[in-house]
Amino acid sequence: MFKEAREIVKNSKSVYVVAHVNPDGDAIGSTFAVYFALKKLGKDVHVIMPAYSTVFEFLPGVEHSVENVKEEEYDLLIALDASDRTRLAMSEEDYNKAKKVIMLDHHQISNPYGDFRYINDLKSSASEIAYLFIKSLEVEFDENIATLLYTGIMTDTGSFNYSSTKPSTLQIASELIKTGIDFAYICQRLNHTMKEAKLKLIGVAIQNMEVFYEG
Repeated sequence: MFKEAREIVKNSKSVYVVAHVNPDGDAIGSTFAVYFALKKLGKDVHVIMPAYSTVFEFLPGVEHSVENVKEEEYDLLIALDASDRTRLAMSEEDYNKAKKVIMLDHHQISNPYGDFRYINDLKSSASEIAYLFIKSLEVEFDENIATLLYTGIMTDTGSFNYSSTKPSTLQIASELIKTGIDFAYICQRLNHTMKEAKLKLIGVAIQNMEVFYEG
């Protein structure tokens, strides 16, 4: 499945990883999981990540993100969770600096790009695809990688409530939990943590709520 991608990674030293603009949990989780995996392979790797919700500040590695490509040329760009090049959180100039591009995506409507493409809309999330990709690289899953992937899968499946959740999704989640991640803490941070301003806004909305048509 990822044979050609493995060869590209093997022959690359400088790597950038990117997802879509306005990154959500899946974009953040999948990109930084790939970041940590490639670091284990000895790659010089960076994640391009624009501003994101403070909800995700607890995730490992997010403080190491960069805004753009520093080099005049680099070996490999890995793009996740972006069905179209125009959705990538990077400039056209930085995209064109890459010698090779790997595209990993799970959207039903995709506009393929890159030298290697894996698009599977039966997968719940880009993080589920990232799990398979990292496994193919024979990288050991540690707590950092597992925390990021679990976060990505959780957010894109609505905490496993959406129909995109398949048996394989839960099997992968189970494997990630086996690494020792604090999945209860992840759930608390994602689902039970709210900014004061948002809570106050909800309070105002409830206070001003009106009921019509007998409920």
